[in-house]
Amino acid sequence: MNENDKLVLFLLGFIPKSDLSDWFDEYIANHEVDEISVDFFEWHVNGEYGFYPIRDYLKSQYADFSENSVYVETILARYLLSFIQKYMENDLSECEFCYQFAKIEAHFLNHYPKITEKNVIYYPDWLKGLYDACDWCAEKDWHADEKADFRHDLWLAQKSIETWLQTA
Repeated sequence: MNENDKLVLFLLGFIPKSDLSDWFDEYIANHEVDEISVDFFEWHVNGEYGFYPIRDYLKSQYADFSENSVYVETILARYLLSFIQKYMENDLSECEFCYQFAKIEAHFLNHYPKITEKNVIYYPDWLKGLYDACDWCAEKDWHADEKADFRHDLWLAQKSIETWLQTA
């Protein structure tokens, strides 16, 4: 994940301030002062990082930046792939994965909806299938056949996301 991707994820509320703090300190340590935009120094006030300078910075880097742009969608697709990978490596439970999926899905439906030319809210094709896989997810004991089906659904989603990213 590059620096700007991490800033986008922070701006959208997907990563905690502590992750940005580490990134910010690392960024300052790895750059000469004259290479760093003055905006970076304005972001940190009393231990808090502000959203507006980050948004302004991202707009300076990407002229068409917005929270519902294709650029942000590609970042969220790669972010979701990281959770699929964690699940496949047995580092997440089904419910933990579905929680992360629900946060990403909410971005498209509630927080920064993009209205299509048909006047409907855009729902990414690469998310389809995961809604059904997570729709009935609850804190419960999963049976082996349910886990196998879930793993298969995530594998299909992974292939769909990877294909979409190649064309985005």
